[in-house]
Amino acid sequence: MPAIKKSPARAARTKRSAQTPTEKTVDEAAAPPKTKRATAKKSAEPKTEVTAETRVRRTYTRRKKIEVPPILLEGDLPAPPPASGPGEKYSLGAPPPSQHFGAEAELPESYGTKKLFLTARDPHWLYAHWDLTRNQQLKLNAQSSDGHLVLRIYANKIEGHPAYEIHVHPESRHWFTHVERAGNSYVAELGYYSALGKWTRISVSSGTVTPPDAVSSETDADFATIPFEFPFARLMEIIKAAVRAGHRRIAPQRPS
Repeated sequence: MPAIKKSPARAARTKRSAQTPTEKTVDEAAAPPKTKRATAKKSAEPKTEVTAETRVRRTYTRRKKIEVPPILLEGDLPAPPPASGPGEKYSLGAPPPSQHFGAEAELPESYGTKKLFLTARDPHWLYAHWDLTRNQQLKLNAQSSDGHLVLRIYANKIEGHPAYEIHVHPESRHWFTHVERAGNSYVAELGYYSALGKWTRISVSSGTVTPPDAVSSETDADFATIPFEFPFARLMEIIKAAVRAGHRRIAPQRPS
């Protein structure tokens, strides 16, 4: 009977299946053995069952509050000395720090509204001011036959001839005017005379009243000095009694 020739792959499978149990045991012995400590640690770990109702809590680490030394928050300037002496009662404390609001700007000399302002300084003097710029005043002075403006003062209202007519300086924008009658109403008018002698008005002021220069003629009011220790309730009783009786004189008496 002729011999059957096996292929190399089939011979390898036959050799693998014919491996003895002794060889397999040697391979397992070559692997590193498991220690008892590792086995006990693995069995000691609890098993957590995660379900839909399981709640997860987050833990936060509280940061330590950083405290800044007070000296770092103070200014570089030394503190002002405390107020002392008799003025300490009315001391307003330390002055506020200086503030800068950008470039400083000067107020104009005039706004050019051409308005005339008149007020009484005392029973016999009035003060007038007119708001004209330098260019406006130079132009008006050139149109005037006198080369300057004229201020007119009327008693009560502007009608007829003025009570006073003052030729002011060419560069003046205000003037003090003397009046004879105290306790009277006055109105001012600013203008000039043209080359033909015609009066040209620039502006008119509102009326003002000078105070009287004598003692008031009204003597109906009576004044009384109330002692400091007089009770306020007693004073109110006297006032109510006087009002009911129709008397205008109040004469409180000292308590006994």
